[in-house]
Formats: sequence, structure tokens, C-alpha cells
Amino acid sequence: ISNLTIVDKLFIAISMRSVSIGDTLELDIQVGEQTIRRGISLSSLLQKAKEQVKLPGPVVVSDDRGVFTVECDVPNIKAEYLLEKELRSNIDESSVKNVEDLREIIGDAFVTELVKYIKSVGVKTDEATMTKILFNDEISFKDRIAIVERLPARVVERLLEYVNLIKKEIDKVVITTVEVTNKKGKKEIKENIERRLSIDGNFFMSS
Repeated sequence: ISNLTIVDKLFIAISMRSVSIGDTLELDIQVGEQTIRRGISLSSLLQKAKEQVKLPGPVVVSDDRGVFTVECDVPNIKAEYLLEKELRSNIDESSVKNVEDLREIIGDAFVTELVKYIKSVGVKTDEATMTKILFNDEISFKDRIAIVERLPARVVERLLEYVNLIKKEIDKVVITTVEVTNKKGKKEIKENIERRLSIDGNFFMSS
């Protein structure tokens, strides 16, 4: 699974749903005051996504002075699983007593999402020396988060730009367009409505 990315995970999940329950997924779409049910073909959705998804390769982002560098890449399933497992094990719901506690948890979740995409962080200590910290199994995700929280805003901004590129490609897998007819007075107007698939437990239970 180290070779499978988070995008591969979506393809696998949708394929499993298609062959195990049925290729047609029924969607309830709210159009005006009425709810319209439309069926979509998951195999067609996958084929379209395979043709359109173009994941960016690894990149290195840095601040304007080149003091901090971050090597970024598309996360693999293993890294995502281990990261989220560690994050959940450190969250004690009973410890959330006020808004500040909740804000801290949300902040950690945001940084955690960024950490998924980081392979290494480099810090230039002098003109000739760059200290590189590899984000591998030897460094806990808690320590990785602590490192990322100390990165300059400019580096984080450029890291977010890379993450958003990947998110746009993921949207090609999980967002589908459905044509519906909306009645406005005596007129019938055809509209294209986008729906995002929720790949969760209900996805494998709904017909």
C-alpha cells in the first residue's frame, strides 16, 4: 500500500461499490421544492476520472530566501492511515472544555492535513549547510506537526497551493454532474447540478 496514493484509494472504493452492490448509484437531488432521484453509473464515472485525473509530481517549495524548503508529494494510503490513527489516539473528547480547546484540535487537524503531503523539511543553517529532516517512520506525526507549525507563512502558502492542485484532481473522481429538469412556472429548464460523492459507510449500503 506504500505505492498506492490517496487518489488510488478512491478508485478502489468506487470500484468495490460498483462490483459488490451494483454499478448504479441513486442520488437524491433537491431541485426547488422537490427531490429528484437520478442514477449514475459508477463505472462510467471511473472511466471518465481515469482519463482526466493528472496528478502533479513531487515538488519543492521554499520561502523567498531559500532558508526553508519543503519536499512535497501525493500522500500514500499507508502514511494517511498511520497519521490519522495517531491523531485520533491523541484526542480525548472529555478534554474539550471550551472554545480554545476546540480551536486547538481544529488547528491540529488542519496542520495534520498538510503533513500528509510532506516528505522532508530542509533548514539552511549557513550558506553551505542545509539540514534535512526526513518525514519517515522514525519521526512521530506529533513531531512532524510541531515542525510544520514553525514553518514561515510563505512556505505554508506555497504548500497549500500544491495541496489544492491535488484536491482539484480528486474532485474529478468524487464530483459528478447530473442533468435535471427544473420547473419554473410553465417552463421546464434543464440544469446541470454537481454532486460530491461521500465515500463512507453509507456509500456501501445505499442502492
